[in-house]
Amino acid sequence: MALPGFFGKLPSAGDFVQRRLPPAFVEPWDRHFSQLIAGAREQLGTQWAPAYRGSGLHAFVLGSGLCGGMAWAGVLGPGEDRVGRCFPLAIALPLTQGAAPERSWYARAATLLGQALADRALGVEAFDAQLQALAPDPDATAIPNAPRALVGQALWWSGDGVVQHSVGLLSAHDYLGWLTSAALALPEATR
Repeated sequence: MALPGFFGKLPSAGDFVQRRLPPAFVEPWDRHFSQLIAGAREQLGTQWAPAYRGSGLHAFVLGSGLCGGMAWAGVLGPGEDRVGRCFPLAIALPLTQGAAPERSWYARAATLLGQALADRALGVEAFDAQLQALAPDPDATAIPNAPRALVGQALWWSGDGVVQHSVGLLSAHDYLGWLTSAALALPEATR
């Protein structure tokens, strides 16, 4: 069973942090979210920072072809490094078995991510150790075939249960919607 990895900004670190995610995931993810952030900053002006920080946590399933040749599942939230530079912190799990993990895995990942984003003292190694314990339960009911049906597409959702579908990674319009709507964290305890 593959372990989840992470990429983005952690409050205790001085720059980007990354573990167990290959360049095939990181490079398109980094490029895409850098463009989304630049566009949102331009549109929101002085409202950018509070909107970003309040955007909440979102879960995702990425079909193959978006971040390399495999499908991915994970959660992301409004990360920033110790000097305040913003970039989403993502926890991502490669979907090697053709099924997305059970719903409880997303809740556990979101809880860990929410705690990491709130705890400015949590170091990279401590976060990584906690993340390594987050492997999906192989006996739990997974969501079958979702990644296979999503080649070149993605699903995104938050605690409100509304699922957004995208062809490609998240659109600029949908990202701006995350920033300008009332954010709901996943799960409730991580707000």
